[in-house]
Amino acid sequence: PCMDIGTVYPNMKEFRLAMKQFAINEEFELNLVKTDKKRYIADCANVDCPWHINGRTQPDGTTVSLLTRLER
Repeated sequence: PCMDIGTVYPNMKEFRLAMKQFAINEEFELNLVKTDKKRYIADCANVDCPWHINGRTQPDGTTVSLLTRLER
């Protein structure tokens, strides 16, 4: 899945699935910081890894946009 800033997903369920697949493809473990119906914030589980991602539901209440992505 594409994890570029500004990428839009149809809903939070699809965003979560894309994140799981991305972590598998890139071979790292996610540490969920905060996730609910409107936001998804995660870090890399390894403390030495600076990776971070932030996705939020958009004003339409359904689509989710990737707002922040810091590389590993």
